[in-house]
Amino acid sequence: MEITREAAEQIHAKVLKAQDLASQGKFPEAEKILAKALKQCPEHPDINQVIGLLCFQQQKYQAARDHLRASLKGVPDQPFVLASLGQVLIALKDTAGAKSAFREAAGLMPELGAAWGFLSEISGKKDLPELIGKIFTVFLEVENLSPATRIQLGYALTTCLEKLGKAENAADTRQYFIYMQEVASQAGQPLHVSHPPEKVKAALLRARDHLAGTNYRRVEKICRGILEKDPGQADALLVLGLTKSYLNDYDAAVEFYRQGLKIAPAQPDFWIKLGIAFNNIREFEKSEHCHKMAVLYNPKCAEAIYWLANAALGRGDDGLARFYLEKAIALIPGFSQPYDLLRKTKGFKADDKFLGTLEKNAAEASRSVIDATFANYILAAHYARQKNRGKFIEHVTRANALQKELAPIIIDKNVPLVNLSRKVFTKALLKNQADEKNKLITPIFIVSLPRSGSTLVEQILSCHPQVAAGDEIHFLYSHMLTGVEKETGQPYPEGLEKIASKTWGEIGQSYQKRLSQIAPKAPFITDKQLSNALYVGLIRLAMPWAKVIHVNRNPMDRALSIYSNFFNERLSYCFDLKHLARTTKLTKAALDFWHRLLPGFILDLEYEDLVADIEGQTRRILDFCGLEWDPGCLEFYKSERTVLTISIGQVHKPIYSSSIGKWKQYADLLEPFRVEMGELIDQDGYLVGKG
Repeated sequence: MEITREAAEQIHAKVLKAQDLASQGKFPEAEKILAKALKQCPEHPDINQVIGLLCFQQQKYQAARDHLRASLKGVPDQPFVLASLGQVLIALKDTAGAKSAFREAAGLMPELGAAWGFLSEISGKKDLPELIGKIFTVFLEVENLSPATRIQLGYALTTCLEKLGKAENAADTRQYFIYMQEVASQAGQPLHVSHPPEKVKAALLRARDHLAGTNYRRVEKICRGILEKDPGQADALLVLGLTKSYLNDYDAAVEFYRQGLKIAPAQPDFWIKLGIAFNNIREFEKSEHCHKMAVLYNPKCAEAIYWLANAALGRGDDGLARFYLEKAIALIPGFSQPYDLLRKTKGFKADDKFLGTLEKNAAEASRSVIDATFANYILAAHYARQKNRGKFIEHVTRANALQKELAPIIIDKNVPLVNLSRKVFTKALLKNQADEKNKLITPIFIVSLPRSGSTLVEQILSCHPQVAAGDEIHFLYSHMLTGVEKETGQPYPEGLEKIASKTWGEIGQSYQKRLSQIAPKAPFITDKQLSNALYVGLIRLAMPWAKVIHVNRNPMDRALSIYSNFFNERLSYCFDLKHLARTTKLTKAALDFWHRLLPGFILDLEYEDLVADIEGQTRRILDFCGLEWDPGCLEFYKSERTVLTISIGQVHKPIYSSSIGKWKQYADLLEPFRVEMGELIDQDGYLVGKG
């Protein structure tokens, strides 16, 4: 029904008058005015909306429902009216209708926190995970959320988590909306900002310098000194957490980060580091929660969004991973790491819109060496797929040169460990090994150098119903090496003769108990920390029933793959072909020694043999581990388990052989590696006697 402009103005005036009377509690007078207006224009959306709200306030729910629906019939896209209708329908016990109204309201206006709050209260358990995801997305997609909205969203998340029984996570989100209430009371100013005194700042800078130089004891002394004087210095706890992370003691790191968050809950860096620590001990759900908390406190935290993409990609959710990655890139175009994951979700094309940005990032090392490094690795991979040999060599060479700037190579750092192990480990020492009665589970250690096929082997094993995957965990350090050094009072492997069989059993049980937390019901669990190749003797002493699988690969192919991929500073030998060859020889020497000392304790598996005969080699692996044949192991690529290594995009594909012999296309690039390896490899790049 069309009305004149004059009539519209009269109706508007009556609506305003009625709202004013209602605000004074004069409902009959307000209704009288609106009733006259409604006779004049029965379908008018504003009149029906206000009458509907008046009826709701007076608990006349059916009338309220009818008038609000009439308002929406005239103007459908009214989020506030939809939210009001949802509340009316709750009162009428029409939960399905209420959910529909709130969902529509939130869809029209994602920042309408009240709609999400009501949805969290009336939704069933099966709907809550999806609802949590949608609420979290609001933080990423809506710019400049007000403190009031963030409070409502925090309340909604807390309600969902409590209903799901996730008390610990709910406590974190409750702390968040309480914090936002404090922010709102302080006119939007952030709270709990750390401002350490100048002396403390200087001490923390020294500690970080020592951390970069791997002087961990000095770092701990400085930070503990700061905390003795002032336990509230959260930054000192952060540095202690980083120190424990660098030492692979992630359980201890988690405790330091948690202590820091009690002091500074709104500091995203603590949440990110805590999330990374959880990631390294395979507690993926906790890790993802931590990175989400970082985003709640700072929705523009590109690093946390990048780690969320890692989590999504690891469990095979490419669509969500891509959403996160594009958000991270939009926030900081110069942040190169998201591009590396992005190429694993779909691969770059020659005209990809991101290539120009990557080329720029690759050339601007003065701005950020780490971002330039990643950009060069990504471009190298892109040009390799494009078969542009010259560009591949240019970028991969540049990437490794930048890596050396970031982390100078620690030359042959494991030589003393290998040499001393050869002297310490004897047949006599092994007589002290733990008794079989200490067996709780059977750990399966997968050892090698990177890029040898270890992730494929673990993926195959993890598809067996009795096996759980542990991935690249660090429990051998935190629950065995530290225990050994505590018993001997000497650096490993000195003083091992002091440890009796009973104590070895206790050390082994400490490791097994921690490993079992990954999968409490699994009788076999893998540990794919590749450097465990240097500790096979320790494994034998503490758990003689354990299984050790050594995955080998054509050294030239492996060298090309290692040199083409980013590795962190702990694997600095990967940045230089000559030192990579030295590490290859050292690892071979260590494994040769263990084979002589412990015949039959290690299964050697050639990657090329596995590719050529997947069933035959899988049977061989299962026989060695004492596992019955299961055909599901051959469908490893269908597994939905989370994978965190460089092979993240490969293990979800059937077996392929395209990488075998690829090194020959880049023989000139790999010449320093070949020369250093000398007579240990033949003309096809295989170890002599293995080709």
